[in-house]
Amino acid sequence: MKKRIIILSMFLAVIANSCKVTLVPNYDGAIATQIDNTLKIVDSFYLTMLETTKNKNNDRAYFHFINSYINIEIELQSLLDKNRVRPLNKNSIAICENTLKQFQKYKSQHKTDNQISDANIILNRMYMHDELVRMQMGEAFKPTN
Repeated sequence: MKKRIIILSMFLAVIANSCKVTLVPNYDGAIATQIDNTLKIVDSFYLTMLETTKNKNNDRAYFHFINSYINIEIELQSLLDKNRVRPLNKNSIAICENTLKQFQKYKSQHKTDNQISDANIILNRMYMHDELVRMQMGEAFKPTN
């Protein structure tokens, strides 16, 4: 009887160790690379705006930055779409949605005001940078195959 219990216990231990439950999707190197590239584009956008314009003579008018806003929004939407199609990816989707919505608010405010202050450039960059780093961390902590 003891021998059967020991054998059964060992069998159950082997089975239990071989089972794997995945509650998040696996790491995706392509998405991680895109997040990194988007982070660089966003940083470049805000730093260029801050360093090359003076907010005088309408240097920071919205129309000077339309193409950059469009390109960044395309990248953020692409990240959101890629994360939406991955199963078990609720947290990454939420981060992507919030990041995209906030960027759209920043763009809309710039368009409405047709100018942007140094302080807002710095704050917008900090927020966007932090959100993209959160995306990077979220991807980095996912298990690899």
